[in-house]
This record gives sequence, C-alpha cells and structure tokens, in this order.
Amino acid sequence: MQAARANTKMRIVLWGIIFIFCFSTSFAAQVIVSWSPNSEPDLQGYRIYYGLASRNYTKIIDVGQLTTYTVLNLAENTNYYFAVTAYDNAGNESGYSEEVQIYIPPSDTDPPRITNVDVLDKTYIKIFFSETIDRSTAEDAGNYRISPGVNVLSAELLSDLSSVKLTTSIHNPGAYRVTVNNIKDKATVPNTIAANSFFDYVVLDTDSPQLAGVQAISETQVDVIFSEPVQKSAAENIGNYSINHNISIFSARLDADLRTVHLTTSTHSENTYTLTVNHIFVTGPRNQTRLLQIVRRITNMSTASNRSSCAWMCFQMSN
Repeated sequence: MQAARANTKMRIVLWGIIFIFCFSTSFAAQVIVSWSPNSEPDLQGYRIYYGLASRNYTKIIDVGQLTTYTVLNLAENTNYYFAVTAYDNAGNESGYSEEVQIYIPPSDTDPPRITNVDVLDKTYIKIFFSETIDRSTAEDAGNYRISPGVNVLSAELLSDLSSVKLTTSIHNPGAYRVTVNNIKDKATVPNTIAANSFFDYVVLDTDSPQLAGVQAISETQVDVIFSEPVQKSAAENIGNYSINHNISIFSARLDADLRTVHLTTSTHSENTYTLTVNHIFVTGPRNQTRLLQIVRRITNMSTASNRSSCAWMCFQMSN
C-alpha cells in the first residue's frame, strides 16, 4: 500500500525519533509518533506508514495536518517500522522520512514480590523486592507492618529502586514478620503487590550476656545471676566457673528463670573472693562471632560488693 510521491521536492524531517512514548492498555499496545512540520505553503497533510519489515509498510494512516499522532492496537513482543510522508493540495506526496524501528515489549502483568529481608541493626531493616517499585507507595510507612510489637517510623526507597530501608522502633532478639500492602511496580499499567504479602525474619542477639550479680547464699552455695537467659549446657558446665582462694566448684544448676545459676562449692571462710566466668552463651539464635564476643566480654567478671556490707564474705568485680 503505497501512495504516489510525484513531488520529490517536498521533504519531511522527523522530530528526533518517531517513538515518543510506548504503552500498553488491557487490550493492546500504543505508540505516539511525532515529527517536525513541513514548511511548504501548499501543504495539505501527512501520512504515517508502518509495518513489520523495513520499508515494507502494510498500514497507512492519513492524519491531516497533525504532527503528533497515537497509533493504536499494536501487537506486543513485536518490532514495527515507521515512516512519515507529506502531501500537497495537488496530491503530490514526498518521499519517506527517515525510518524508525520500535520494539513493543510484552506487558508487565506480574506484581512485585518480597524476595528477602536483611536486618541492618535493631532499628533498621532492608526489604528487597523482585523488581523496581514506585517511590510514592514504597516510601509510605503506612504500607508496612511488623509484628510482634515493632513500629515502622519511616521508609526510604534506595538507589537500586527495588529495595526499601525501614526505620523502626527497637527490635529485641527474636522472630518477626513484616507485612506489606499497596506497593506498586513501575509498569505502564502498575501492578500492586498481593494483599498482606509477608516475610519472616529473625533478629539475632548480638549483645553478650553480663554478670548482673553474685550472692553468697551459704558457706557452700553461691548464686550467679546473668543479665539475660543463658544456655543450659554452658551454664551447668562447672568448668566455666572458678573462684580464687582454692575454692572448688562441685556442681552448677540453672534455675527455672534461666538467668540464675546455683553453684555448690567447697566451704568458704570469711574473705573476699573473685568469681571468674567463661564461655556462657545466651539462649536463642547465635553464631561463631557471637561466641567470641561472649568469651572476651564475660571472662574475669564478677559482682562488686562493698567489703563493709558483707555479712561474712563478699565477691569483687575483676575486669
């Protein structure tokens, strides 16, 4: 389908490239074609030619004197070739403009998904999505909920446009779930994340346990109190405790509160003693790095007590 182009003096110059904008609806793809106007005084109008092969145009659209036109009903996942001509009052038509090729990609119909969550520290987590997402929905803190008991204070879309940093209230060690709603992707027709999408994650305890107190219960019993629940096997290993002045430790029993260890010892006399503790773990998730921190921070620690306040013996802090 080609029109005669007798007046070869008529010229048309495309404005930049033909393709200005390509988008899809629920029915078909569309492109906007635009070009610079012809300067001939007897200009009558323009025709858009396009097809599936170079310089083999199977479609013609007469657009009158418009210089921008939306071509409808194009197939997705297809290459198209466009050119434009001008014609005058006498029906003379110019040669084709420079040809422009455009590929119509398939529609994006997949909604974004949560692919991972990283715990940055106690008040920051990073959520990874499966694709680039819309900034306005990504940075709405109301689109995120963390349970149990953590408030989302702000949300920041990061430079990769597919991950979000949440500022939160403090996470204590434990298991959490982040639930996400209303996040949209960057598709021409945006897709919204599935309602109540969630991802479970765990916050590790990265603080080493501390000695909160030591109490001399009797001549042969000393209670060791930790700042948080500790692991039973480590807490009941008598090799993890030592008391100076040749005091022997015969047994160690972890109390039901998981924080207090009852030591049975040889007989103490009235004196000042130093208790040394090693290799005690907290309960819950941990890793080898955590173990090394505990060893360094707990070694050679005991409870400080003023000598004058001791009934018949007391323990000193030894750092």
